[in-house]
Amino acid sequence: MLVVAMGKLFDAGLNEPTRREELSFAKTRELGITVLSRTGTVGRYDFITMMDVPSLEAAAEFAHFFRTEGFGDPEVMPVYRHVPAESGGLGG
Repeated sequence: MLVVAMGKLFDAGLNEPTRREELSFAKTRELGITVLSRTGTVGRYDFITMMDVPSLEAAAEFAHFFRTEGFGDPEVMPVYRHVPAESGGLGG
């Protein structure tokens, strides 16, 4: 199941990127989550991450972990239709 996580980073997430990445990737492995893409943005969100998750519960558990570690506040949403960029992006 595909989900997208978009959110703002807290101070610990901004100031400790190595710790954030190491702990986050360990948690994704523990939960059976595969990170498909990570993008830093400027504006309303600091990051957008596409993940393949075994369940919405696993996605929610990861979001809770990310918040309680003080890294940031992700909003996690299911992706109902994913069109790969190679297909032209807006296929029918």
